[in-house]
Amino acid sequence: MPPLTVATPGLAWSDEDSNAEGDYTWGRTAEKASIILITAAAVAIVLGLLMWLGFYLYDQSRAKVAAGTTHPATVEPAGVHPRTTAAPVPAGEQPPSIATAMPTPTPVPAAPPPVPPVIPAPALPPRGGADVFTICPDGHEGVVGGHTSCEFAANVRQVFYASGMANTFVAYSPVTGNGYQITCVGRYPAYFTDGSTKISTRCYGGDNAEVVIW
Repeated sequence: MPPLTVATPGLAWSDEDSNAEGDYTWGRTAEKASIILITAAAVAIVLGLLMWLGFYLYDQSRAKVAAGTTHPATVEPAGVHPRTTAAPVPAGEQPPSIATAMPTPTPVPAAPPPVPPVIPAPALPPRGGADVFTICPDGHEGVVGGHTSCEFAANVRQVFYASGMANTFVAYSPVTGNGYQITCVGRYPAYFTDGSTKISTRCYGGDNAEVVIW
């Protein structure tokens, strides 16, 4: 009979034990590798942030320094300018003369003409209708006594109606140039050299001037 072979307990092993030990070793290795990769990535991110922050602060400081820096003004030395001399005037030619404008004299306004004196009117003669008047060419006035002209009678009539048929006013004579105080009375029966009669306004004044107007 062959001898019995008894396996020693401490030396016994199998393929299952070998596979289990290999799997455990690879798992630990993968775990360590992943930890190292994560740590390296975190360190790289932190370093990148620090570098970006450093560049950013550096750019900001450069911008502030550039803004506060003043450039000194550059003063260029004055160049030597060549002297210019006037060209000589040829013989026989005279330099042009410069005309000096004289100030325009200010015209002095003429003095106003003197105001002619006003001669007061004499007292009114009583109404009698004894005077005979001569009708003026325009047919609106009459004169008597040879003391006035038809031109003065026309002025008296114009001022009388322009003043609103006032009883007293001043009329100027175109012959003497004087002003005369005139007094007028209405509804006077005037007789004329042509035999006619008119109810008119009788006016007195000046040098015994007497006219009728209508």
